[in-house]
Amino acid sequence: MSARRCAKCGEVKSPEDFHRDRSRPDGLFRRCKVCRRPKARPAPPPGGGSGAVTWREEAARLVVRNAAGTAMVMRPEEARAIAFEMLAALGGQGGDKVG
Repeated sequence: MSARRCAKCGEVKSPEDFHRDRSRPDGLFRRCKVCRRPKARPAPPPGGGSGAVTWREEAARLVVRNAAGTAMVMRPEEARAIAFEMLAALGGQGGDKVG
């Protein structure tokens, strides 16, 4: 098999520089191994964890409607704090426990 051109970098390389792809007529990927290599991932944030929001954290959000009827998405702790502020503004009416 003769040399071929990478579809991404445009360099002409030998067939050994391409991964196999049985679905293609020539049996090779269009991009060379170097161009198909995954890019380096950023370092995780300090303190561990990936820094991404997990589905559990996302599911823990609440939708709260404000006085204008606009939906606001917030965490349960935030909603509880706002409810306590509202109770304090009303003079503590409605009991001490919210939520």
